[in-house]
Amino acid sequence: VMPWAAALLLLAVVLIAVRVPVREGKTAVEIVRDAVKQYAQNAESKANESKFEPYIADAEQRNGIPAGLLHRQLYQESRYRSDIIDGRAVSSAGALGIAQIVPRWHPGVDPLDPVAAIYYAASEMKKYYTRFGSWKLALAAYNWGQTAQARDLADGIAGNEWPEETRRYVAEITADVEVA
Repeated sequence: VMPWAAALLLLAVVLIAVRVPVREGKTAVEIVRDAVKQYAQNAESKANESKFEPYIADAEQRNGIPAGLLHRQLYQESRYRSDIIDGRAVSSAGALGIAQIVPRWHPGVDPLDPVAAIYYAASEMKKYYTRFGSWKLALAAYNWGQTAQARDLADGIAGNEWPEETRRYVAEITADVEVA
C-alpha cells in the first residue's frame, strides 16, 4: 500500500472507530475523499493532489487549521503541478516546492520534500495565526512575510498596505474556504 493510501485508510478506520455514520452506501474512505474539495484541473495535478491529501488533512488537524484551508493554500502555491513540486519550476522569488518555500528564509526544511514541506507550511500557518489572530492575516503573512504583515498592522488597519498579489492571494483562498 502506498503511504498516502495507508494514511487515508487509517483516517477511515478512525472515522469508523468514532462511529461516523456511513451515508448513502458509501465507505468511510469515500466519505473522507468526498469531504475534501478538489481544485486541480488536469490529470497529473489531480493525481498529485490526491497523493498528498492525507498528509495535508493530518497537518491541518495537528495544527488546528480549519479543514481545507491548507489544502486550498497549497493549490494556490503550486497548483499541485509536478514541475513546481519537484523544483523544476522556481518562482522569481526563489520559492520551491508544493508550499513554495524560499530556502534562504526557511533553511530548516527541504522544500522539495513535499511531505516535510506540507507539515512545515502548516506549522508556519499556526505560528502566524497565533501571532496575528486571524487566518486571513496568517495567509497574508505566509504570502508577504511576517515582518511586512506586522508593519501593516502598526497603523491598526489590517490589509491596507498589502500588495496586490497578497490581496488576490488571500481573497482567492478565502473565497473557497471560509475563515475568520
